[in-house]
Amino acid sequence: MSIIGVFGATGNIGQHVLSLLIREPTVREIRILTNRPERIGENVIANAKKDDTRLNIVKGYYCCSDGDNKDIVHQTLHGCTRLFVVLPQSLSSGEMIRAGNFVSDCAVRASVECIVRISSLGIDDQSIHYIDGESGNESSSPQGPLGDAHVAIEAHCRAIGLNQVSLRPTSLFSNIDFNRDELLTKSTISTPLGTTARVNWVSCEDVARVATKVLVAKEWNLFGTIIDITGPGENTLGAIEMAKLLSKSILNNSNKQIEYIETNVPPVPDYAGLWKFLRKGGYDCHCDAVERITGQQGQKFAELQISE
Repeated sequence: MSIIGVFGATGNIGQHVLSLLIREPTVREIRILTNRPERIGENVIANAKKDDTRLNIVKGYYCCSDGDNKDIVHQTLHGCTRLFVVLPQSLSSGEMIRAGNFVSDCAVRASVECIVRISSLGIDDQSIHYIDGESGNESSSPQGPLGDAHVAIEAHCRAIGLNQVSLRPTSLFSNIDFNRDELLTKSTISTPLGTTARVNWVSCEDVARVATKVLVAKEWNLFGTIIDITGPGENTLGAIEMAKLLSKSILNNSNKQIEYIETNVPPVPDYAGLWKFLRKGGYDCHCDAVERITGQQGQKFAELQISE
């Protein structure tokens, strides 16, 4: 019987991981560290009640080592067999490194067997699909500062002797939420992707299903230490194709179409690097990890529902 830590349980992936872990009979306890514990009750937790004795919810912020927070993180991890971590999408690359290294140090101190963390496909040549960066610096991720942050955190884990499984998804369905208001009110979708690049999309639930299989596996590295995760091959789409599929789900198959509008690459280095990577075809790929590890087909982008 295992004790699993979940850091990021209220996020788009974490809430699905939590729901799936609750169904696992081999999990004795789930330790959740969040600074918004009230949001746990809002999630749809299948086969469990709010007072499920296996849920141990601790209030705290796992991305900060200031004050008493270090002790809170360590105490939460004490006795955990494995730890799932997804860092907030709002962090800068520098903040990501500090938070990722902090959690890793706490995991080692608490004798956690393995950390399972959400990374990004293509950050280095260990992924199935790798595109050289523009800087000519071999140590630099082709995704720019955000990719560099993932590389640095994983290097830190190796340096301190922490077992890790790096889950590397392509673009998440939930990223469409950034364009939700525009889609619903203007029938347009604006991004810097351009009209020639193609991107694979994967659902947060599929990523969570892979993560859960890793977390409860008999051996921590049963499925490998680096797992690229993509949606089905048909989820690899150009911007125009994506707009057409969104038209069907949002406009109820009417004759009106969602219009794609190309915008400039953002000036912020963290996100400029990522968009340049996507425009070069960084996520134009597909693998069978979801089917191979979970035994189920991945969700199709064409079935994505966006409602008000």
